[in-house]
Amino acid sequence: TQQFMDRVHAMETRIAGLVSYAMPPSCLMSPHFPMLLERRLHHPDIELNITLTSTQEVVRRVLEDQADFGFVTEKNDHPLLDYRLFCQEEYVLVSSNAADVDALSEEMVLSRPFINYPGSAYYYDRWLKHAFPQRCNLNAYSLTYAGEINAIHGAIDMVVGGLGMAVIPGHCVAAELESGQLHQVATPGPLMNNIYITTIKGHDYPSRVEQVIEWFFDMTHD
Repeated sequence: TQQFMDRVHAMETRIAGLVSYAMPPSCLMSPHFPMLLERRLHHPDIELNITLTSTQEVVRRVLEDQADFGFVTEKNDHPLLDYRLFCQEEYVLVSSNAADVDALSEEMVLSRPFINYPGSAYYYDRWLKHAFPQRCNLNAYSLTYAGEINAIHGAIDMVVGGLGMAVIPGHCVAAELESGQLHQVATPGPLMNNIYITTIKGHDYPSRVEQVIEWFFDMTHD
């Protein structure tokens, strides 16, 4: 009897199966992803299915049960969604030209070329409102684009190569800023943005999904 109960308990506590989530591509470049892979090594029966896409697409995938949960850069009111604050990230305007560090002005921004990449419009809108709060009509459509690419990694390479400037999450360009390949344009204080984990409100998720979500929250307290 005891052996039988031990086997039942093992089946109940064993974490196995597919866990799917979606997130913006910039999240892949955060320190949390390698930390997740390290924890996953202790649970080899968990299969991860990760989709890199825009915040809007993340929400759609969660609502349509194509992802168990998702990371999003903004919190929108929706009767079916629950949001839990995960962390914050800083958005920075970067250039390959060191002279741009203290050259912030509306004229400079409107006259320089920028790089367009998936999700960049949200970053540009947030940064422009932060840098020029008095200009309510200044947004991503006001900028001139010299290049476009479908990956944030490529956009960083374009900026390093001098093709244009870009607003990018700071953790994605930390190495380039430290090495001097890129330079951050000074603003009146940092622009911080909340990152949320979104799930279906009140949904009873399998233990494997709850475990992976808890892993992420544990990372922010380590």
